[in-house]
Amino acid sequence: MAQSYIMTIDDASSIINYHPQGDGGLGDQTQNGWQPFYDAAGGFSVRGGEAALGNSKHITAFPNASLDFEFYGNAVSLFGIANCTYDVSVDGNSTSFKATKHGQSTMLFSKDGLSEGTHTVSLTAQASNTSSFAFQRADVSRSVAAGGHFPSPHVYQATNTSFIQYSGNWSLLTDPLIPSQQHPAPYFEVEDAPASFSFSFQGVGVAINGSRIWGSYVYEVSLDGQPATYNASTMWFIGDALLYYQDGLDPNATHSITVSPTVGEGLKFWLNTVTVFTDDPSEAGGLVTSPSSTTQSALPTSGARASSEHAKTNVGVIVGPVIGGVVLLALIATLFWYFRRKRQSPVVYDREQPSPFVSVSAIQPVTFTPRDTKAPILSSDEDYSQPHVPTLPMIPSPSSAPSESARSISDSPLLQAPLSATTSRSHLPSPPQNVSSPTTMNADSPAVSSPSDPNVAVDRIIQLIAERMATQPADAPPPEYGA
Repeated sequence: MAQSYIMTIDDASSIINYHPQGDGGLGDQTQNGWQPFYDAAGGFSVRGGEAALGNSKHITAFPNASLDFEFYGNAVSLFGIANCTYDVSVDGNSTSFKATKHGQSTMLFSKDGLSEGTHTVSLTAQASNTSSFAFQRADVSRSVAAGGHFPSPHVYQATNTSFIQYSGNWSLLTDPLIPSQQHPAPYFEVEDAPASFSFSFQGVGVAINGSRIWGSYVYEVSLDGQPATYNASTMWFIGDALLYYQDGLDPNATHSITVSPTVGEGLKFWLNTVTVFTDDPSEAGGLVTSPSSTTQSALPTSGARASSEHAKTNVGVIVGPVIGGVVLLALIATLFWYFRRKRQSPVVYDREQPSPFVSVSAIQPVTFTPRDTKAPILSSDEDYSQPHVPTLPMIPSPSSAPSESARSISDSPLLQAPLSATTSRSHLPSPPQNVSSPTTMNADSPAVSSPSDPNVAVDRIIQLIAERMATQPADAPPPEYGA
């Protein structure tokens, strides 16, 4: 019996393209497009840089707001909350739907039996001020024949420089929310142009995960010479998001990926992990080549032979110690060079698998248990209570003073002053520069005020957002800080 291999793409992934915008700025911007909503972080972003906690959804009250994405497989399901009519199109074949469960999370659309390949899905919501629409996630799948192998994920952390080759001035950093509060790990960040990273692999699929934080911008991913551009802009602090995913690759071919982010003048890019999917669990994570074990044993063998030859040489009481010292220095220099140059075997990061999350099941009628039973802003007569993370505080509203524990653009560890020089490359970054787009950057703009003054920080954020909304770069998509 055939089984299905399912991948989940949630609404926070930059694979999803939102129109007219996916993040309009601070507060409720649903009348202007789509707006991210996190139920355990107070709902909409009110200050910028809040930690994206809890279940997420993109909500809109904009007429004819739409989203689209591509996937490889033979089935797709969409989930969300529909208080209005909407249309879903797969490869140009459109179907209309009416709101059937007002204010409740449900399966919006499901289509199977597609030919296995690349498909395009789009959704258009006939939303309004009184009839909102929310998108939560997409499940895409493909069949695996009976007795076949399910794709095996091999996760490599960004610090694995034997697998990932960096170009530019990248910094190794840490933050308690990256990639998640439960499993923090080191990551790489870059803020100076030009910058890129690349890797080669053999496998059936690949995923790239990174942070989406206030200051992210567009980036280009080139797979085997075929480029695609994505937008990671957001007002939130999303510790781990799916930045890229491709399935259906030739497992016998060598594939190459190069990622070139738009950085500089306050724009940054964050990389957490790379996941390679193979159809054989015994493969070494899809690596094209691995370090040779024979190299590791060559140096001790050579050293033993040299020691034996010198032990047989009788050069006198004075000359012997001199030559012995020279040999010892040469051996130390050789060992130092060897351990600096040898390539260590890549280490698969032992933590919970990042998004997309893999699950397998026999193909059968789909049943869905809603993750959110209420939509907090979609119905005026609904119970607005939402589940919260017990150990984390709510983000205060604009009318209340920010608490010391609440994350914001001014008090995130990512935006504090660096640690002392003794911490080397594990230091935290300095406060960000002006994050306006390159076409509106003012070199004479004052630096961001001290994080200890939240009022000044909020004023600075509003000023930066206004600058973003003033113009749009002609050579790149809008940064989604206001369109």
